[in-house]
Amino acid sequence: MALKEEFKKLIFLGDFSLFFCALFLSIFGLVFLWSLSLSFQHQNFFLKQIIFLIFGIFLFFVFSLINFRAVKESSLFLFILYLLSLVLLLGLLFFAPKIRGQRSWFVFGFFTFQPVEIVKIFLILFFAKFFSQRHQDMYQAKHILISAFYLFFPTFLVFLQPDFGSALSLVLLWLSILLVAGIKRKHLIFILISGILLSIIFWFFVLKEHQKARIITFLEPYLNPQRKYLDPYGTGYHIRQSLIALGSGGLFGKGIFNKKTLVKLGYLPEAETDFIFSGIGETFGILGSSILLGLFLFFFWRLYKILISLEDNFSRLFCVGFFLLVLSEMAINIGMTLGMVPIIGLPLPFVSYGGSNLIALYIGLGIVESFYVRRRFK
Repeated sequence: MALKEEFKKLIFLGDFSLFFCALFLSIFGLVFLWSLSLSFQHQNFFLKQIIFLIFGIFLFFVFSLINFRAVKESSLFLFILYLLSLVLLLGLLFFAPKIRGQRSWFVFGFFTFQPVEIVKIFLILFFAKFFSQRHQDMYQAKHILISAFYLFFPTFLVFLQPDFGSALSLVLLWLSILLVAGIKRKHLIFILISGILLSIIFWFFVLKEHQKARIITFLEPYLNPQRKYLDPYGTGYHIRQSLIALGSGGLFGKGIFNKKTLVKLGYLPEAETDFIFSGIGETFGILGSSILLGLFLFFFWRLYKILISLEDNFSRLFCVGFFLLVLSEMAINIGMTLGMVPIIGLPLPFVSYGGSNLIALYIGLGIVESFYVRRRFK
């Protein structure tokens, strides 16, 4: 009976515009993956992504029906989620096989699971609770230090995989929620200076050569008079092929059925994940890329409207964290394809192939919808 009432609330009080926008983004990605499936080497991505999307939609409705406002009162539940995050990330170091040099995925037959994606959602919930309880005392440095202490363990475990992109994403999530929760200017300056010092230490003593190469490749056009990648067939290959693919699409693209594209001929690495925006630009042209960016713009506008309609700090902070998670991953992914940021391996939200990221994002959407439906219920 209680489930029936919650379902009625969702149907009559929910705002599904955000969900349908995310769904259109996912369908856009599916169309591109179907185009790739015409090439033998990409044939499994399309069918797997359909399964991931169906499961993600199912979890969206499941999490929409849960009253997450009640979670605010349960510190133990959120701390258990935090511990579960650490267990999942720690388990990777012992039980996950190495895939492309990383221990980032649990393997279950034909499917893999990347825990860091769901950990991002758990941490947004955890920090939303932490800062909403202390929003009047954020001037005290001890609260920032305690939150940094909680951040350190999952970030360190992700870095050990090694997954620099996801580790950076966790830090950005923490910092963004911290800024919205309220922080003194001197504390922010201290954090930024500490970040610069840690970056220097990481560069000389922690980062591996291939990780340094990605950053150097990004900087190369700005460090030499020719403004060209000095190693175009080595560390600069990905960016070079990405820019060629984007530029060759023209206004309307080369079309879904064209088999002589850089993507289908295998010249653009990771076209289904990290460089999917380049593949979409080549296949659908400027017009298709513009439609995709328009969908993202509408998504952020609707999420912002939902955010400002909420009445408590806990739900607002979660929505801010989710907003910035999607925004940062979108900006970094597209920035990578344009050579504007270093290649750190983040997917394009809702669009790139990959079940872990897609399912985690739909879970996040479900939590946002849960907050919106119950925004006026005490």
